[in-house]
Amino acid sequence: SLYKKEDFILVFVKASLDERLKRDPKGLYSGSKTIKNITGIHQNFEEPEDADLTLDTETLTVRQSVNRLLKQLVLNN
Repeated sequence: SLYKKEDFILVFVKASLDERLKRDPKGLYSGSKTIKNITGIHQNFEEPEDADLTLDTETLTVRQSVNRLLKQLVLNN
């Protein structure tokens, strides 16, 4: 294998369905009647239980999220 498991971290970027509907710049969710298999609408989504980092985009600013991600990357280096 080219990579080892420890070369990666699992980052869960969390946003509720309501928030994703509000932030839908491509109109994917509004077109959900014609587009099938959208996670969270047509398919269930389970939050990862083993995420190394969870970024709740409804409570964290972009700056806070980036800072937490960078901190995690430094810790894993």
